[in-house]
Amino acid sequence: MPEEMKPGHDENACTIHVVYMPDSEKEIPGKEFSSTLIFEASMLRGDVLEKVTRQISEKLNEGNVSEFKLECKFPKK
Repeated sequence: MPEEMKPGHDENACTIHVVYMPDSEKEIPGKEFSSTLIFEASMLRGDVLEKVTRQISEKLNEGNVSEFKLECKFPKK
């Protein structure tokens, strides 16, 4: 289920989008996953990317991935 959140101007925001290929042998349909993760602007970029990496790792192991996209926006300081 996609999670929709609108980031503010002073927050770090990363959007993950994954498309899974269908597996006809296992009767698993193709599906898509999108999520936007919001972090406080005071959080270091490295810490944000570490948390996003953990989230991505779980999603990439859920099926046969055909497409993957990650976009992060950090406020200008």
